Amino acid sequence: MAFNITLHPSGSIVARTLSARIAALEQIAPNVLIVTLELPATESFDFRAGQYITLLFDDGERRDFSLANAPHERGLVQLHIRLAQGSLSTRMFTEVLKLHDILRFEGPIGSFHLNPESTKPIIMLAGSTGFAPVKSILDDMAYRDIRREVHLYRGARDRAELYLPHLPEQWAKTIPHFTHVPVLSEPTPACHWAGRTGLVHQAVLQDFADLSAFEVYGCGAVAMLEAARRDFAAHGLPSEAFFADAFTPAPAKK
Repeated sequence: MAFNITLHPSGSIVARTLSARIAALEQIAPNVLIVTLELPATESFDFRAGQYITLLFDDGERRDFSLANAPHERGLVQLHIRLAQGSLSTRMFTEVLKLHDILRFEGPIGSFHLNPESTKPIIMLAGSTGFAPVKSILDDMAYRDIRREVHLYRGARDRAELYLPHLPEQWAKTIPHFTHVPVLSEPTPACHWAGRTGLVHQAVLQDFADLSAFEVYGCGAVAMLEAARRDFAAHGLPSEAFFADAFTPAPAKK
């Protein structure tokens, strides 16, 4: 489930209930499934990069997922599903639902999106499938030619969790002053990893001792974001410059 820690106004886009067809199911990492939903040709779905939707399953269960595609990619919705034992979403998308099935969802929801009134340099913090809304925001920035300095710090346990590794290279070509720092917390010898290790938010502090001039956009586990908010504030980040969308695991369906 996603919830916002720090918000700014989301404007006049109104959430509503829509139906969409499952157009693609692609497992791109051992624990990540990309789900693409196709809207009817007669429907339009407006949202802001970084927002999320709530999937409505037939048994009455509801699950929140960040939108991974950018708003200009009309007619579709892309979700990044973290695969985990005991997860209802994992069971639904690997055992129950199939291509061309119809799903209902509510959205868009949430105020996690780029602050339109700021020109400050940005630090983006993404853990696991918290990469999804960050991807949406960065794709949107590239499309709209938003020329703000961006430093993406992406955390994962091992190299396999750094899915869609080609995207940072694309953003470096289309977003001026873009840098990407992947950080692994538990690399194994099989990873052959020569990059940064440890906690991803601590990598930010190793590179930037003073955060007073930045805005931070973070998405991932609650513990990661709470640690980042606390430690970044101690290094000068104003509380109103920290925007976060935290993922809390939904209870397993019995």
